[in-house]
Amino acid sequence: MYIQDKSRMESGLKPCAGLWEALKLEPERCPVLCLAGAGGKTTAMYRLAEEAAARGLRVCVTTTTRIWHPGEETAGLLEFCDLLLIEADGSKRLPFKVPAAWEPVILKEARAVVAVAGLTALGKPAGEVCFRKEQAERAFGIRPEEPVTPRLMARVLADENGQRKGVGQREYRILLNQADSESGLLLACETAACLRQIGERHCAVSGLYGGQRRFWSVETA
Repeated sequence: MYIQDKSRMESGLKPCAGLWEALKLEPERCPVLCLAGAGGKTTAMYRLAEEAAARGLRVCVTTTTRIWHPGEETAGLLEFCDLLLIEADGSKRLPFKVPAAWEPVILKEARAVVAVAGLTALGKPAGEVCFRKEQAERAFGIRPEEPVTPRLMARVLADENGQRKGVGQREYRILLNQADSESGLLLACETAACLRQIGERHCAVSGLYGGQRRFWSVETA
């Protein structure tokens, strides 16, 4: 089921200096960005903030899920920053999720949405690694005992009942996180291949690989 050819893996991944580059986004052109999903949203949000701040931008980070519903108060933060990064849902530290009816809470001013999924979910029963497992079964027919495969993960990431929910015409990017080993990178390539087959071509990969946080963009050819 999974790619075993290391040369194919290496040819499909392009090393990047940072996460903005891997996502193929420019912080100066994306003043409001929401992150949704599971498997490392908060870490990704702070990494994006650090990189943007290093470029001289004033950055605010917040959430629309555990502090307040988005409204005039949240939009008012734009008066004090050049870039607003928002965590738009929760996952209780699980690596994979299907959004509930009220999720994600995306600010209307958002220019882009980044959906995050943790590769450590792959190969494990959905009931153990998926937040909102009841919604996963209801919306996608995913049984709790069913293992999460690259194809299943890609399906949820690309579906408007999954992580594309509420995105509309905004820029949409997918971050496959937790590629912390060679096997993790192989799984990232397999998942990215499944995403390409269903039309998603903007995918990045991140992981603590070789003891360092590293980032890759996935070639779309």
